[in-house]
Amino acid sequence: MQSGDLDHLYEVLERKKDKNSAGETVNIWVEIGKFYGEEVPVSAQTFASSGAAGSAIVIQVNMRPSDCPALKAEHVLRDVDSENLYAITGILPVGKDKYRLMCTVGKI
Repeated sequence: MQSGDLDHLYEVLERKKDKNSAGETVNIWVEIGKFYGEEVPVSAQTFASSGAAGSAIVIQVNMRPSDCPALKAEHVLRDVDSENLYAITGILPVGKDKYRLMCTVGKI
C-alpha cells in the first residue's frame, strides 16, 4: 500500500439512540471520524474463506490506523464519493501501521 493509493474518503458511522419529535426512541447513524483508504479486489479464495453468505458483496479496504483510531467492527463505513455503505466484518492488522478491513454490502 502506497500513500498515493489511499484515494477514497470514508466516513465512519456509529449507531446511537435519539428521540424523535414524538418522544420515541429511534436509532440514528452519527459520523465519528473519517479516513482515506484504498479498495482492493478480493480473491475468490478469500471470499470463500470469509464465510460471506449468498448475495453479500465483499470488499477489502486498506487504511492506516492513525487516520481513525477508534474503529470497531460494529461501525459502518460510507464511501463519500459513491455513497455506498459497508458493514465491517473483520479488522486485520497488517504490519505496524496498517489495517485491512473486510467489509460487506447488503447486510447493513
